[in-house]
Amino acid sequence: MRAIAIFPVGTSIGGCPDAIAEILKSELSLEVHLLYGERGAADAPDPKEFCEQIQGQVTDPRVTWAASRQISPFEFSTTYQQVREFISELRQREIGRVYIGVTGGTNPMCVSLFQTAMAYLPAEVIPVYVQARGSRWAANFVASDVRDRIAAEEALTTARSGQVRLAVELAKRLPDVDPRWKFLRASLIALACWDDFNYQEAENSLAQQARKTPEFTTDRLLDHLAGTVTRLAKYAREMHKLSKDIRDEQNFQETAASSSWQERVRETGPLLVADALANSQRRIREGRFTDSVLRSYRAAECATQMRLLAISIHPSKPDACSIAREHYAVPSRQGELGFKAGLEFLKSNRELDLDPIEKAVCALAGTRNRTYLEHGYVRVSEEAAKRCFEDSLKICKHLLGPEIGKKWGDFEMHF
Repeated sequence: MRAIAIFPVGTSIGGCPDAIAEILKSELSLEVHLLYGERGAADAPDPKEFCEQIQGQVTDPRVTWAASRQISPFEFSTTYQQVREFISELRQREIGRVYIGVTGGTNPMCVSLFQTAMAYLPAEVIPVYVQARGSRWAANFVASDVRDRIAAEEALTTARSGQVRLAVELAKRLPDVDPRWKFLRASLIALACWDDFNYQEAENSLAQQARKTPEFTTDRLLDHLAGTVTRLAKYAREMHKLSKDIRDEQNFQETAASSSWQERVRETGPLLVADALANSQRRIREGRFTDSVLRSYRAAECATQMRLLAISIHPSKPDACSIAREHYAVPSRQGELGFKAGLEFLKSNRELDLDPIEKAVCALAGTRNRTYLEHGYVRVSEEAAKRCFEDSLKICKHLLGPEIGKKWGDFEMHF
């Protein structure tokens, strides 16, 4: 990708020609932009003349000169705005590296140029410092590495708060040249899909990133993310397959007749429930308490559905399977079995003792129904969201066994 250099020019040529020569030791070509200030007084040197002198001294054919640009040198707010506009124009182009002169021109020019380049150019930003006297080259470093590290930390902090989708947008600012940032961005995209229960989209992405995690398990910034990707990737395929088979109501008769069906529901079904519980916890951390209640309710409903599916009762089409009709009182053309109806069906067919969880079911369903996103106008508090989670967890343990109380922790996301 293209390399460019930007030098503020003051009342001397400074070390600009020497800096360009040094840069060309590692670049095949270089596009140079010169920013000069206004003449400070009638008898003061004109910075524009020094731009012309610099161009006259540098005769290397690998250098392409962009048009010099005048910038207000002393009024910081004006200087910053003009430099910001200049950098915005460069942002539209594909630029790999940007060398920034930090010694020529006035202080407002240098500060504005460095800050705007760091903040708004998605490229390597390398500050260039050259002493004017003797034009001695001084060492420089890739300053954008610091910027990118800060952006990565910001994305991970945002994800840690439960806002995984927003973290993806922040990670998009990171460049592709560093494999760490490619892994970070791709992993967050996969986890955002997972956070939306989109197991189909998440499955392949998690598998791809899981193969890369050994590179990052000792990276103090990315080790927790690598662990999360590895952990979820091992569950993704089976969870996607089961949820896909459940959605396929038309072929449920054949699916439920399979010799492996009950084992799949028994082993993979609780994973779907555990993931809904973990999702509910993320919404609490995010401060979206109503959304947390809906997910707690969904976890309990999903646990009920797994008990139904294990006996070949499809919750959306209870009479879909002849095996179920032979063993259970399933009226023909039975409507969908919702959360409470599913529990009552299990109770009436002696598949469940409902008494130990009846209060939790009523409390969870009641809070959910009164929320603004369902049938009421209640704004859920953090305390209410936490109570709903505990009610849901109690129901899930009763339906699927006490191990679900620990299993949902496997689906927490650590960043």
